[in-house]
Amino acid sequence: NPVATDALVGIGDVYLAEGLWDRAEPAFARAAKLEPRNFDAQYGHGVTLQMLDRFVEAVRAYHRALTIDPDSLGANLNLATTYLQMGRPKSALVFAQRGADLSEGTAPPHITLAATLQLLGNGEAALEQYITAAELMEQPSPQLMENIIYLLSQQRRYLEVANAARQLIRIDPTTESWERLGWAEFRL
Repeated sequence: NPVATDALVGIGDVYLAEGLWDRAEPAFARAAKLEPRNFDAQYGHGVTLQMLDRFVEAVRAYHRALTIDPDSLGANLNLATTYLQMGRPKSALVFAQRGADLSEGTAPPHITLAATLQLLGNGEAALEQYITAAELMEQPSPQLMENIIYLLSQQRRYLEVANAARQLIRIDPTTESWERLGWAEFRL
């Protein structure tokens, strides 16, 4: 049945799961065209377009998905990250903020908002969001800890830099981690 939207979305989902973006895109595109008010078709189309680096088209698909379900965490976050990939943090801000508001106690939306705020030059607000993300994770990633250390360093909060560096050493005991601790202790 060439007009079965659910079947086309299913085919797209299978290709998405396998990482075959170029094969998933036509299935989602056809489903989205057949049934423009189908959230899964619009969202899936946005994901495949984003993965294919077709950012302008992905933005359009995510906007269509959000007109159907404005409270979709995934669509808000993916739209924000697409705008960030395009180098447009101002456009990303509203969607990153909405994602953080919808976060349901998960870290990634706060990381996306923090990255957006950091690109916009609001280091203090970015730091708050990175710290919130770290608190929501069982074990923060080394990259997250490095972002926190960087922003604390910018604010000259060296005691907190040293404490964050100690935590970084526990999860990633590399020479770079030890160097960050040494740098903070020297500053103190």
